[in-house]
Amino acid sequence: MKQSISFKQQKPSTVIILGVFTLALTLFLIYEGAAKLDQILIMAIIGTVLLAYSTSYRLDDDFKIFKHFKLFGISLFKHKEFSFSPDYISVFPALFKKNAEWGPIAALGKTTENKSYIIRLFNESGHLTVFKSNSFQTISDKAKRLGIMLNVEVKIRE
Repeated sequence: MKQSISFKQQKPSTVIILGVFTLALTLFLIYEGAAKLDQILIMAIIGTVLLAYSTSYRLDDDFKIFKHFKLFGISLFKHKEFSFSPDYISVFPALFKKNAEWGPIAALGKTTENKSYIIRLFNESGHLTVFKSNSFQTISDKAKRLGIMLNVEVKIRE
């Protein structure tokens, strides 16, 4: 029986903020009666799509990787990325820096650091990052399941 594990990717916070702002502006325009129906519908659709879309990777036990584009959790379409046969799986913490010349990050000193945990697959020709999360427990559980499914060693560094 074919096995697979899905890894839902994190959505950027700016997308969430933009989606909430668009829907709030839509509600305000409805309340004020300041926009036409077609404008309200378009803004409501854009805000909903921004909040409801997601991407995820599905790794099959035959080393095939698919990228799924979803709306409300329903896969609209999938794309076969490539096949990757790992020698081992590594879990480790990483710091991600975000630079900005404008916006809320610039007011805080132009950079911010986020600590996340990474699942990365390694083989002799390179590596592939498949998942990133702030929760060590979530990462280690998924990496162990992936290691069992692919029958490869999992190296966990906290």
